[in-house]
Amino acid sequence: MYIADTDNNRVRKVTVSTGIITTIAGTDTAGYKYDNIQASSASLNGPFAVDIDAAGNYYFQLYMIFFYLKYRPPRQRVHC
Repeated sequence: MYIADTDNNRVRKVTVSTGIITTIAGTDTAGYKYDNIQASSASLNGPFAVDIDAAGNYYFQLYMIFFYLKYRPPRQRVHC
């Protein structure tokens, strides 16, 4: 399960079997620094939607940004 943690500017993964929550993208600082950098260093402004495609790519949408950001594990970089 994935959570767009809007108030904390992060995208999180919840491992349901253990209850462990892991941050996959974002810091606690709101911003728009996210293109081609490590997901853990990206400044996201209020992510509010998360989706995953069949290839395992993650997409998330930020407040006032009208396109999705793409996160591609295992490279763990965010792209516009």
